Amino acid sequence: MSEDINDHLQHLYQYAFEYCNATVLSHPPPEDGEVYCSSNFDGWGCWNYTQAGHMAEIPCPVHIPVFQGKGPAYKYCSENGTWFQHIPGKEWTNYSLCLGSEHVEVENNPYYLSTYLMFAGFTLSLILLTLAQLIFFSFKQLRCERITLHKNLFASYMLTAIVKIVYFSTSVLNGHVLIENPAWCQVLHVLAEYAPSCNFFWMFCEGLYLYTVLVWTFRSGKRFLYLCCAIGWGVPLILTTIYAAVRSQYKEHTLRCWVDSSIFQWITFGPSAVSILINIFFISSIVLVLMTKLRDMSDNLQTRMTFRATMILIPLLGLQHLVMGFEPKEDSAFHESYHIVTLLLLSIQGTFAAIMYCFWNGEVIAVIRRWYNQRQEVIGGYSTKRISTYITMNSDPVLAGNCSKTIDTDLATTTPSKPVNEFAQQEETVMMITPE
Repeated sequence: MSEDINDHLQHLYQYAFEYCNATVLSHPPPEDGEVYCSSNFDGWGCWNYTQAGHMAEIPCPVHIPVFQGKGPAYKYCSENGTWFQHIPGKEWTNYSLCLGSEHVEVENNPYYLSTYLMFAGFTLSLILLTLAQLIFFSFKQLRCERITLHKNLFASYMLTAIVKIVYFSTSVLNGHVLIENPAWCQVLHVLAEYAPSCNFFWMFCEGLYLYTVLVWTFRSGKRFLYLCCAIGWGVPLILTTIYAAVRSQYKEHTLRCWVDSSIFQWITFGPSAVSILINIFFISSIVLVLMTKLRDMSDNLQTRMTFRATMILIPLLGLQHLVMGFEPKEDSAFHESYHIVTLLLLSIQGTFAAIMYCFWNGEVIAVIRRWYNQRQEVIGGYSTKRISTYITMNSDPVLAGNCSKTIDTDLATTTPSKPVNEFAQQEETVMMITPE
């Protein structure tokens, strides 16, 4: 049913442009010596040549579903013969009456609101993720398998934020680009499918790592990191390539920069959904292990720590996406709210990840605190001998058994189990997800 609706809307959209081209765009401007604004089709309405200093008006476009008002729509031609620009470089049209209210601007439309919220969320995530990556890469003490997985997960979030912002700002919200449907905007769509898919598969790798360490009690090692890179970056690349190749064969699915939903998107959606289901199994097994590890504690403390660990793991493994899968029907009163909340949660998941797994991480805080204290000692004129050995495992019990001690052996390990260290890694992982 939704595909039939999309096809119908596409035909209406194409007809509107062709009609505008035949009746307005293909005609020459008036030659009466007056100054006129040029004719154009802004993706919604068709605007004829308008004399400078005058207000043009047209009926509400019938191919825009959200336009339910009587209209008309307005567009002002400035004295210099150019259309009025609400933002420098962007022409502005008043479609507020087409929305059914004289007091509602087009920017207050829920679809615009959700888009602006998405831009804000992705921008905030990009800033915080960049700071988190700088911290991870700046300290050698944070070079271990677990942090390496975080780095790649953060990189996938950053890629998603950049691609989504570029795709929406240059293509989805640009009527001219949607009409022309150039190859570059289609490529942007494919990248916009690839990046979120990487998010899901790196979240799967995070769950696989915790399951391997806590449940199997095996050491992961360098081969495991190579496997995760193949899963996190390689598998989405294969799926997205297949998706692009298949969808490009059907002309009706390649219009308007591919912004319309397509059944072929399940080529990437399906495996991503399966990865979330597997993560449910992982988190269930991990919680059982945690309850076993914490069985000597009081019931209240055990419940509190298990609950806290579960809340930490849910965003790391992407289980919040399960709630987003239950979309209300389009005629439901909750459909608009669902659309806004979903886009907002998707855009700020990088923000949550950066805060929870970097800025609030006790290990990271201890490293930065030690670095800051040593910088203060240097500035204060104290001995600089300790600078060459700061954050050693023998001098800082907070970091004992974490990244600094295990980095070299972890990355050099080629066999899955090491009886001397495997339980130490298990214990440190338990402490990581059950903070005091």
